[in-house]
Amino acid sequence: MKLEKMDAFFAARLNGYDEHMRTEIAGAEEFYPYTAALLPPEHGAKVLDLGCGMGLELEYYYDTPLTAEHEIQVLKEAGFSDVRILRSWEATCTILAR
Repeated sequence: MKLEKMDAFFAARLNGYDEHMRTEIAGAEEFYPYTAALLPPEHGAKVLDLGCGMGLELEYYYDTPLTAEHEIQVLKEAGFSDVRILRSWEATCTILAR
């Protein structure tokens, strides 16, 4: 079995990935809210999302927009001085923070 590179995997599935994960994966309707409930509930908590997928569970957690612009702002506020988008696709991007 030939393995796909991760960027090619997501690029090939980007347009239907969220819907597929929500509707075709058994237990997804319970998994994402459950995972979000494990995150700290207090206002101002700091959460580092290292990114392993599309972050669907974060839709149940954040009350702020999940946009690249917001992520860049938060990374700069966290002390990263070099924050930039390395590559963009339709609905996602890769951000470098140093």
